[in-house]
Amino acid sequence: MVQAAKWVASEEFSYVLLLDNDSKGKEVEQEIEEQHHEINPERIVLLEKDDDERNFNIEIEDLFDPEFYIDSVNAAYQEQFDDFDPIEIGIEDEVWSIDDREYKGRKIVNRVENALEDRNRGDLDKVMVAREIQDRLTNNREVTESDVEEFRRMLGRIRNLT
Repeated sequence: MVQAAKWVASEEFSYVLLLDNDSKGKEVEQEIEEQHHEINPERIVLLEKDDDERNFNIEIEDLFDPEFYIDSVNAAYQEQFDDFDPIEIGIEDEVWSIDDREYKGRKIVNRVENALEDRNRGDLDKVMVAREIQDRLTNNREVTESDVEEFRRMLGRIRNLT
């Protein structure tokens, strides 16, 4: 990420660095500010959600509506494995649960990995799930505005920087 940013900055392209808002993303932000002065720190955007929680521990997957993301995981894994037992998601009294584990709107990947581990399916294949999401978005299949609402806000913020 840093090398790509240095290159686009040196070529005077318009750019924005979009980083997960977690410890790794903050480390990259700090490294850039301390060691890579050719990269404009105002071009760094940490992911945010428009909710009442503190904006930390947010990964790109957390910007999707949780039901949409879990449904995409289930579809991708059911396509790959005929005997895949779908991951369950629910909400009760404004508290989400994924396979009976509380989900607070942050690090959905961790909850999915827990569910896959329970099913002896190994680590989450993010690429496979991303392809499923891409197919849904590209073909306007099973996607509502609320599924991607947080992305609209983030993209608006990015547009203001370019």
